[in-house]
Amino acid sequence: MGYAWIDSYRASELIERGAEAAERAVPEIKRVLAERLVAATGERRLPAATVAAATTPSARGHGAVLAV
Repeated sequence: MGYAWIDSYRASELIERGAEAAERAVPEIKRVLAERLVAATGERRLPAATVAAATTPSARGHGAVLAV
């Protein structure tokens, strides 16, 4: 189902659907970030703590670290 600008009265529904989609995407996002971190460091494996730290909510806002 599509949404238009006039559907602003459905904001709560749209926000909920976006949050659900984001939650479903987290495993793939973590996988991609881990691959990029490995590629950037040249290491075959990164410690799990490094990957976990880079993919936790507290890492938000540190784009320079994650955008490798």
